[in-house]
Amino acid sequence: MIQYLAVSALGTDEIGVAHHISEIVAYHQCQTELTCMNKMASEFAINLLVSGNRNNIIKLEAALNELANEENLAIATKLAEDDAEENSTIPYIVQIITPYNASLLEQVTHFFAENEINIREMTGCRYVAQQTGLEMFNLQLIIDLSMDAKIAQFREEFSSFCEQINIDASLEPDKL
Repeated sequence: MIQYLAVSALGTDEIGVAHHISEIVAYHQCQTELTCMNKMASEFAINLLVSGNRNNIIKLEAALNELANEENLAIATKLAEDDAEENSTIPYIVQIITPYNASLLEQVTHFFAENEINIREMTGCRYVAQQTGLEMFNLQLIIDLSMDAKIAQFREEFSSFCEQINIDASLEPDKL
């Protein structure tokens, strides 16, 4: 029986750490289902979803804890279940590029939580626009809309929300 393990690691950004983690996953005959890694100032964070049989997952967890002690990493693991709900939703991409606003992330995540819409993925970064020198924020989310959602009505509500907080955003179906 296949089991899933969610892994999250945080540590100092050093060459080879991602390799050590992926090497341990492969050594324990587990498969990487999903991965995301980011450098954040002098630190890095990596998230993985791995699968394997029960015994290999247990051994992998122990090996990751050992690596955490050796490499001074913070590693958290949690058994995860197959997400059957994923098949009953339609992924949509939300793209927002706007002048930086410290509360933007809170406002956007609140909107989706209030509308009971799951955020599957979220990436964002603050940067300075070359032409104007203005601080900007680029935010991309992948949300899960229910198969029975009224898309036109949701688009209207989202558009109204964007007007209220004065941002320009797009909402398109994910074409994966």
